[in-house]
Amino acid sequence: MGTTAELLLAAILLFIVLFPVLWLLLISFRSVAEVYRFPLTLLPERVDLSAYREVWLSKGFSNDWLQYFVNTTLVSSIVSAVVMLWGTLMGYSLSRLRGRLLQPVQLLLIIVQLFNGPALVIPMYLLLNSIGLYNSLFGYGLLLVLFFLPFSTLLSLSFAKSIPFELDEAAKLDGCSQFQSFRKVFLPLARIGMTTTGLMTFLLVWSEYPFAVALLEGRNRTVSTALVDLVSGLNVYWNQMAAASVIISIPVLIVLLFTQRYIVQGLTAGSGK
Repeated sequence: MGTTAELLLAAILLFIVLFPVLWLLLISFRSVAEVYRFPLTLLPERVDLSAYREVWLSKGFSNDWLQYFVNTTLVSSIVSAVVMLWGTLMGYSLSRLRGRLLQPVQLLLIIVQLFNGPALVIPMYLLLNSIGLYNSLFGYGLLLVLFFLPFSTLLSLSFAKSIPFELDEAAKLDGCSQFQSFRKVFLPLARIGMTTTGLMTFLLVWSEYPFAVALLEGRNRTVSTALVDLVSGLNVYWNQMAAASVIISIPVLIVLLFTQRYIVQGLTAGSGK
């Protein structure tokens, strides 16, 4: 009886969580007239793909969604890879520090995390504009690397501390240099932490909005800023917005699908120790 009640409760919770996603998908398959029809039925009367064609296969609403999608994919992939590798190096280096230097550096990284992104928009705009990197994907990506690097370093540091320092000493006794010890001993053991760091950075960069809306324009925009254009002062294009949101969610779902095994291993890594 208890198992049945638990399964029923889990099914109800799963339905509550997934229903908004299902509703978004159903809205994307409706025509404009059906979206504003009252009362609105649960299932569309007929499958209408016009919203996908209007948003993604044309340049309606003065937008180029395919270009925005490429921009977002490119920036998210490169930034997450750079932040993951650089953060892993910094986390490894900090975890092997001796003496009193580690705590001040950790405190500094935590303080940096307290600065909220929107509060830095104007200073970052003035800085990038002064060095000629305004409305540049390179400048935008560089800013995101610097912004998410403290977060990646702290996350990598927590994983690096779980790897015994004695393994490095054993590698040195076998003739390995510091870099060889990092490459041959630390990296294989830290792959779960690196995957988690890269995934979380990718998700944060993919949905980043304040810096993108202030620093990018024209063909250099990202999908998060282009969604706003589907809301006007007189109308909200619900089916087009739903279609755009469905396509935007696909890369995130693919990333989660291929990395969920590593996430589960990372969450349960310390449970058996």
